[in-house]
Amino acid sequence: MKHFRPLFRSTVNYWLVVSILAIGLLVFWRYYRSNNRSNNISIIEIETDTLSSDISDTLHINYANATQLSRFGFQPRAIVNLLKYRDAGGTIRDIKHLMKIRGIDSSSIANKEYLIAFDTPVKIKYYYTPQNTTIHKAHHHIHRVSLYYTPKDSLAALGISSVIIDSIMAYRERYIVHGSLPMDSLTSLTAETFSQVMRGHISERKSYAIHQSEPKKEKPKVDINTASISELCTVSGIGEKTALRIIEHRVMLGGFVALEQLSDIPFIDSVRYAQITPQLSLSTSVIIPLKINEATKNEVLSHPYMRKELGRQLLRLRYRHKKLNREMVIPLLNDTPHDQWLLEYLEF
Repeated sequence: MKHFRPLFRSTVNYWLVVSILAIGLLVFWRYYRSNNRSNNISIIEIETDTLSSDISDTLHINYANATQLSRFGFQPRAIVNLLKYRDAGGTIRDIKHLMKIRGIDSSSIANKEYLIAFDTPVKIKYYYTPQNTTIHKAHHHIHRVSLYYTPKDSLAALGISSVIIDSIMAYRERYIVHGSLPMDSLTSLTAETFSQVMRGHISERKSYAIHQSEPKKEKPKVDINTASISELCTVSGIGEKTALRIIEHRVMLGGFVALEQLSDIPFIDSVRYAQITPQLSLSTSVIIPLKINEATKNEVLSHPYMRKELGRQLLRLRYRHKKLNREMVIPLLNDTPHDQWLLEYLEF
């Protein structure tokens, strides 16, 4: 064991040895299974011997099962090899090709070669199944008629009586009709039996006249300048992150002077803005103004709407004239929304 220790010190060598052992076990298992394949093949006796005694005694070599091959004269070893060859996807083309299969003895099928067919059988196909033989029956398609969607003209074209059609139309006007019925039952039903059948296909139609007459209670709007995070989250279209961004922007500005300022927030695009603005209100009485004649240099320049160049001009004018007024500031502003909103925040 000491001689093998250096071999397993490397992870690559370890997995290489494991892979070799796994491949060896797989090859041994496949070899063992192929040699014992004959034990897994069950020769099935078909009911009433229908597959072995067809109209003729022709043996379709590419479709015959183990029972047919045995009754034709093939030895068990030859049957096993033939079935293994077919399971692997092989097809016997002619008699010379058949003789190449191991275990095929020409003496066992002597004078019967003309009964072996190598083409596809015309009437019946024989399949070898190791467990059981299943016969798939074709299911007859039953045409069904929708009781809600089928138009009146289509019902008449299907041969349904006018009495049944009028009953269906009457049920549609009074109830919510759902489901479908087989075509055969609709053509054979009478008016009395049809009403009994329809009980399971209808539900009451709700009346909305009372709800329409009552005045709709409008949801109170949320004041954007005083609302908390929880109150903003009640607005359809505003989540917790968006509400937090709105409050942060409100604190930086000192309050909102117009709802259009919400478009400056990254989380609010044009679609969301159109969704939330009908649910919001605005009170300008709580706005914290910027006292331009008393504010420090940092307070003036730190306002979100204050341009750096504009702030320096206002500070120079204030130093020169000792006091600013509205008429001095308006000529310095641009026509942009931010400059116009800035004017609303200034207090002289």
